[in-house]
Amino acid sequence: MLDTHITSNRTSHKQLNVLIYWDYQNAKLNLELAKLLLVFAKSRGRLIGKNIYYNSQCEDQAAAKNNLASGDGDFVNLVRNLQNLGKRVIIFAQAGNVKQKLKELADEFYFINKLPELIDKKTKS
Repeated sequence: MLDTHITSNRTSHKQLNVLIYWDYQNAKLNLELAKLLLVFAKSRGRLIGKNIYYNSQCEDQAAAKNNLASGDGDFVNLVRNLQNLGKRVIIFAQAGNVKQKLKELADEFYFINKLPELIDKKTKS
């Protein structure tokens, strides 16, 4: 998604819109990693939404609604649909908990434990 803003000198600035879809059951993040995911998302563009999927019947998952990634194959159709609409899809997943098809479909794929390194590289460059 592109968002166009008109600045005071009449030039346009295009910025990518970023959405986060987090499947808590398949990617349980601690608060530090959730914050780093937000930093990563904001480094890619304007964060316009955060969607968290969790099981409200499980006490440890219900807490996630207030904290943001998935390796579950349930997202294969979503990824395809987004890409058919011309969207880029970046997937973060926990090691050992990702479907190969999801990895192959992603425009970019990272393991969630690599977030600190990704953020560190961004701030240094």
